[in-house]
Amino acid sequence: MNGSVKSLIVTYLCLVLFSNCSARKSFLLEFVDDYEIRQVHDKSNVAFGGISGIDYDFDADLLYLVSDDRSEFGPARIYTSKFTMGNDNSISVHGLKVVVLNDSSENPYEKEKADFESVRYLKQGKQYVVSNEGGKRGKAGISFFDENGYWKNDFPLDTKYVKNFRSNKSIESIVLSEDQKTIFFATEAPLVFDGPESSSRHGGLLRIIKADLVSGKEKETWLYKLEKVPQKVKMPYAREGGWVADNGLSELLVLDEEHLLALERSGAYQPDGHFKFICRLFLVKKGKKVKKGDDGETYFRVQKKKLFDFSKMQNGLSNIEGMSLGPHVDNSQTLLFASDNNFKETVPTRFYLFKIKEEGSD
Repeated sequence: MNGSVKSLIVTYLCLVLFSNCSARKSFLLEFVDDYEIRQVHDKSNVAFGGISGIDYDFDADLLYLVSDDRSEFGPARIYTSKFTMGNDNSISVHGLKVVVLNDSSENPYEKEKADFESVRYLKQGKQYVVSNEGGKRGKAGISFFDENGYWKNDFPLDTKYVKNFRSNKSIESIVLSEDQKTIFFATEAPLVFDGPESSSRHGGLLRIIKADLVSGKEKETWLYKLEKVPQKVKMPYAREGGWVADNGLSELLVLDEEHLLALERSGAYQPDGHFKFICRLFLVKKGKKVKKGDDGETYFRVQKKKLFDFSKMQNGLSNIEGMSLGPHVDNSQTLLFASDNNFKETVPTRFYLFKIKEEGSD
């Protein structure tokens, strides 16, 4: 479906991120189109939904979409789909195909043994790199699967991180460098030893880890401050699980060696029983090197700047979790986002496309 807010333009000052130039210039983030997929079922009668991560293949014009279905509605899976644009820059996502993900025993994941949240396509070896929050019975981490969905191996994670994951708030975001030799990953909420989760009173401290994709050797750790929960909770009782509102890091995107995009997703339970989402996009720049604590390790602080608040646009109160670079439109680099409908029949999966243009360009 075509969006009705094509005139929405957000201007911001930032570094030239899509070239080697380091001068400061003004850019426009311009809405192009959005597209909805209402509740549909595949050939196995499994509901499409739960899209938590996306990646775009420039060579094949394909989208890779990972569902966070914990094998409750269907098997843990990745979708591939065609992504096309009309002459009027309207977008379409179609031709969905299912890739069932299999565990190390070459069987589909059992219920609550996996909760996949982010996907990146690794051209070398034609593999999927997928983050996993583990579900209630599985192990959180990052895994590699071949194109047919069969497990190949796990990314080596430091046990100090694994031991300090919060339940259902572990590794949510992963992204590869342009040469696909380096991975950046982060948890949704702070590790236990790094302090409390975000609340309406304070933010939380996250680690963004930069590591070698093959060996797992850490190269850098960036200290990232999550924002406070940006909305008041008007509810006298706790939701199942004991919480009513949160804010977490949903996805990352590499722009260059010192710049990332960070997508934060906040949710708050409402008195009428639904969850209200506020999703915001931030520009992240690597800052000064510091030492933290008594371990002698070095870290990099980051500077961040809010670029966009989806809740300010029509159809923007979605649970937006997926983010990828998209195709070039009118000679401009684009950003592509996708929402998670949480398998609610009345809630569509939405895709949003924005282009980034230098101010004053045609």
